[in-house]
Amino acid sequence: DIIKTLTKSQLTIDGGFLDAPIIVSSNHERHILNSLRIQQCANQRNQIVLRWKNPLTDNTIEKLDNICQEVAYKVLPELYGYFMIGTPCYLHDNINASEGLANGTPIVLHSIKFNNIDDEQKVINDISISKIGDIIDIPIPSYINVKVPSLKNRDWPQNLNLATKVEGDNNDVIIPLTIKSSHTTSVILDKKNKNLNISYKSFHYDVGYAITYEKTEGQTMKHVILDLNHRPRKLGKISFNSLYVGFP
Repeated sequence: DIIKTLTKSQLTIDGGFLDAPIIVSSNHERHILNSLRIQQCANQRNQIVLRWKNPLTDNTIEKLDNICQEVAYKVLPELYGYFMIGTPCYLHDNINASEGLANGTPIVLHSIKFNNIDDEQKVINDISISKIGDIIDIPIPSYINVKVPSLKNRDWPQNLNLATKVEGDNNDVIIPLTIKSSHTTSVILDKKNKNLNISYKSFHYDVGYAITYEKTEGQTMKHVILDLNHRPRKLGKISFNSLYVGFP
């Protein structure tokens, strides 16, 4: 009864598996699945998805001309950031590990903030004419506000908690994340089949609809999705020996 074949009806709000993470073996696979599933979930939850281009670092911009930069954005899903209210995510940096904000900490997307009033008004206008399930391309937000469920009911400093300002006294902890974290990925962009390292900046979180099995270590999850079918060799194999998950 622990392992069951997943049905399409279970990937719905009532089916219990809509937010269940798909366990994968590669970051590239993770990014592709997250970009697909966040739109699927938006349709299920009657929401829209906000998307922006993660900025390339100065060194990468110097290496790539404008055409190569556009190609990179087309073939590398990790170069985009996503936001949808209520999306399960994970921190990918140790922001303050001693206080519970460590790499792998589960979080939930709450809201976004723009310092530029014109950017904020444009996003509001675009949302007002959008349809359920639409992906809206937006400027890079100034902050992404996230709930940290593991910190709920803890003695968190009130001056560092946005929940007191936007939600009232319900013991939630909401913190802002900025776009400071830098990552490096590789892609083949020329006919010589040479890997190019592309560095970009992003907010301190990853969407959590698909995660690598290393990220499951120490996590408590009600459901997970495993692809145990035959997989292309380049994607790597998923095996129970690779999973740090204890089944009750």
